[in-house]
Amino acid sequence: SVKLQFRASDENGMPVYDGRVDITVRPSGRRERKYYADRAFVPDEIWRHSFDMGGKASEELLLPDSIFIHNTGMYYDVECSFLDSGNEKHNQKLTAYMDMRGRLIDFSVEKGILTIKELADGESMPVQALVTAYNSEAEVVSRDSVQLPYSLPLLWIANDYEVMTETSSGKFCVTDIDKEILGYRFFREDGDVRLVVDNPSGLPFWYTIRRGKKVIGKGYVSELDYSCRDRGKDGYTMQLSYLLGEKAKSITGNLPYVEKNLSMEVNTATTVYPGQTAMVDVQVRDKKGRPVKNADITAYAFTSKFGLHSPNVTIYGKSVSGKQFKNTRYDTSETAPYNAGSPMEWAIWKERMGLDSIEYYKFLYPEICYSYSEKV
Repeated sequence: SVKLQFRASDENGMPVYDGRVDITVRPSGRRERKYYADRAFVPDEIWRHSFDMGGKASEELLLPDSIFIHNTGMYYDVECSFLDSGNEKHNQKLTAYMDMRGRLIDFSVEKGILTIKELADGESMPVQALVTAYNSEAEVVSRDSVQLPYSLPLLWIANDYEVMTETSSGKFCVTDIDKEILGYRFFREDGDVRLVVDNPSGLPFWYTIRRGKKVIGKGYVSELDYSCRDRGKDGYTMQLSYLLGEKAKSITGNLPYVEKNLSMEVNTATTVYPGQTAMVDVQVRDKKGRPVKNADITAYAFTSKFGLHSPNVTIYGKSVSGKQFKNTRYDTSETAPYNAGSPMEWAIWKERMGLDSIEYYKFLYPEICYSYSEKV
């Protein structure tokens, strides 16, 4: 099912308590469609609905499952129009994908953990399933019979996962993951530099830490809580690299040394109405995380219609960053521009690779002229 949440506000972010909402749902004409039956009728418009906000600034609406076309998998455009009491109209459009088979396999990934469910009318159902993982060459790397719902850590060598039950089947490709598998914190604390990696799935990864241009730590692990003394006035950089399926991924972080930098935490009310008095809690700390006494603070406020345009404040003093990581790209595609050929340096490679002992290369690179003879 699809739940819509409506919230009306003016240009200053203040709630609007009256108005009418018009909703139209249409099949998207520019997206791929899947049909799971011999016949399916797809109209241009499948649902239209209007309602008044009724003096509320927010409202929820659940689209009925019956409006969507059964035995299909397709995208739908949901067009919403809001008309306030002053006849000012605002339009909003979103796209939702609906798989309207009786039962379907649902996949979700969080921090490298793949969760598999079989859904019937949006509800998870207990069912026996066969889960198979394949590598990029379509070879089986694992196969297991499990009870859904089921969670498993992603395998670095697996590229696709296939799930089969008595009533449904589904396939998941790791290239569909748009979030990083690894989380990390790279920070200073009590005179130390720390790198803490959050890796619930236990996916193996490489790490490299630099102080300035020098590598001070590296390794291949599945968990990491690294710390070292923060000496001198150097910046730090780090890189995490891991394999997922047939793709190599990297995450970089920077922890510069800033001589006179301060950090400020501000806690205030989420919304402040005109004429209202609000308390603002401000904490100022130095680069070591220690409180700063007698800090001179300038505060200003403006409504949301002016946008977020903070003034540029010059911070004087020395600022040093560690050496950045520049990774060489490798790809097996022969048509990729960075795999283009270049002339071979015969003087360099003839002895190093033993090419001067191969008849073919003697013909290509003769000293004066090439001749070849065989005894008869």
